[in-house]
Amino acid sequence: MLTSNITRFVTLAIRRPAWIIAISVLLGVLSAAIYVVHNFKISTDVSQLIENEPDWAAREHAIDQAFPERGQTLLIVVETPAPEFASAAATELAAALAKEPQAFKAVSQPEGSEFFEHNGLLYLPTAKVDEVTKQLVQARPLVNQLARA
Repeated sequence: MLTSNITRFVTLAIRRPAWIIAISVLLGVLSAAIYVVHNFKISTDVSQLIENEPDWAAREHAIDQAFPERGQTLLIVVETPAPEFASAAATELAAALAKEPQAFKAVSQPEGSEFFEHNGLLYLPTAKVDEVTKQLVQARPLVNQLARA
């Protein structure tokens, strides 16, 4: 009986190959759709993106309590063809935003701060620090003369 069923199916496949191909493609697409519906799920809940372990949640809550303005920070990046233009534009922008205290509680410009004036070399890439120190070594005689004057 099994042999006769197989023989009938092969005969049908030989007589109607387009139907067999169409049915096979349809069954393949249908099975893929069923698999996707049952196995692929997307959550748009942002709180699910980071694991909410008790320790992690407690530390995040402590940071939120210590820095309540943390979630309301606006970072503005100024891009220009030359670094000097960016610095000038950032200074002007910071001054303009500081004149709007009802819209901005605090305005700061990290690059232009006294801290970065004093410790700026600490934050440069290693290659840039190497380049700057080589230039300082070359300028040593001039710096010594200026220091003595």
